[in-house]
Amino acid sequence: MPSKDEIDNYPTTHPKIKEWLLKLTPNSQRDYIRQIIDFERESEQTLEQLRSQLNTSHNPTLILNEIRILIISTNANKTNSIQILSYYAIASFFKYYGYRFPENPIKHQ
Repeated sequence: MPSKDEIDNYPTTHPKIKEWLLKLTPNSQRDYIRQIIDFERESEQTLEQLRSQLNTSHNPTLILNEIRILIISTNANKTNSIQILSYYAIASFFKYYGYRFPENPIKHQ
């Protein structure tokens, strides 16, 4: 789990994420940053890298589906509520930048 300092400092080194976060409430910002840091550590890819792939792809739908699979696989051993929160946080980031993310296949249990 990311430390408080990591969560507080994360937006300063990730300008595109900071821009998106400013549209969210402070509580959502902290929850989403925590999920994004965990996702990036486990997947070994940043959201900025994935966004760059989308921006240069001739088939962004395929990349979005690959990101969807990556989210599901990196969260497979987490609780249902964390899986849903992580998916929603990452999908929200891509939606902010104009990408229609596939529907969340993870349902509340």
